[in-house]
Amino acid sequence: MMDWSMLTNALLHYPYMIVSVLLLLALIILEITGKSQLIKAFWSNPYASAAFRLFLGVSFIVASMTKIPYPAEFAENVAGFMMVPTWGVNLMGVLMPWGELVAGLFLILGIRTRAAATIIGALLVVFIVGLTINLIKGTPINCGCFESIGEPIGWELVVRDVLMLIMAWQILAYDRLFVFDRGGFIWRERKI
Repeated sequence: MMDWSMLTNALLHYPYMIVSVLLLLALIILEITGKSQLIKAFWSNPYASAAFRLFLGVSFIVASMTKIPYPAEFAENVAGFMMVPTWGVNLMGVLMPWGELVAGLFLILGIRTRAAATIIGALLVVFIVGLTINLIKGTPINCGCFESIGEPIGWELVVRDVLMLIMAWQILAYDRLFVFDRGGFIWRERKI
């Protein structure tokens, strides 16, 4: 069986930090040089939405692939957050990874992208609240985000989830390209 932890560490943990630092530097440089209108142009660009859709879709698909084969381990992580009643822990341990997988696939394929972005955004809000509450309480638990066991919770995970929530909001607001329509894939700009 393939060990997903090395793949997820390489693909998902380090790029978040690198991309965050590069974006922060770019924003500072644009603000200093007086070209902040470029930020608005980038933010409202539908091609940025397509890139964010791909990024979030792959992230949630990879995250679900580490949880689907081991629902009992993921249910233990869910129970550790103490946000779900005991009767719902196993249900969440089984259903949440499949919801992440379907929403990630829908984002990548362009099927109901706003609904998928809304679902992912709602999941991210729950993750942010759960992480923040447990960090404030000082609960020593594992995240369960991209691997079943390992990765203790920390503030960098909250920052990562907030950045992903911003991406989901941008998709919800400005996604217009590459959608799956009734007649098949249509590579045109979608009208609101």
